[in-house]
Amino acid sequence: MQPNKNSTFIEKEFKNLIFKNEYRRTLSYLRLNPLLAVTQSNSFFDNQQFDLNLRNMTLRIRFSNGIRELTLKEDFYDDRKETNYSPVSDKEFADLIVEGIIPKSDISERFERIGIKGPYWYQGEMLTNRVEIPYKGCKLAIDHTQYFDQEDYEIECEKNDEMVKHKKIAKELLLKMNIPRRKTCGKRKRFFEAKLNNWHI
Repeated sequence: MQPNKNSTFIEKEFKNLIFKNEYRRTLSYLRLNPLLAVTQSNSFFDNQQFDLNLRNMTLRIRFSNGIRELTLKEDFYDDRKETNYSPVSDKEFADLIVEGIIPKSDISERFERIGIKGPYWYQGEMLTNRVEIPYKGCKLAIDHTQYFDQEDYEIECEKNDEMVKHKKIAKELLLKMNIPRRKTCGKRKRFFEAKLNNWHI
């Protein structure tokens, strides 16, 4: 019997963009070595009409620690619904890159239900160096991300326990670090905005 490669959960996280000097100060405060960061390769996909991006949906393959994971993210009230398919085999990855065909999965079935059709073409790559630790009942990630000719730095605080107030914990950390709250969109939106700007150059 084939193991179930699909999973779905509601992602509850807090994001805040930071500057390079704030990134360094935060790592120092938390006694984290940036050399221990894990590199994640995030490849984004969309159809020719950019239906996913227009609906604020994210379709990506993340490659980290030798494993590829296909993820669909959708808005879910104030949070995000995340549907995953993992691991993605070499053949499934090749089919997606070359033919724009995603594996048969909960994600492909979701697209069929809402009428979004492929092929789903490769749009480019984001590289994120992530230092991640458990922090006061949350998962705290300090990111340095590069895409096209841009780079940015970010703090993400994801809730692990329903009883934990992750936004309050993240804001307290920002206050300790003297980092202002900044309006922060997700990586997919930043990626496609940069891609559109590059097209106009």
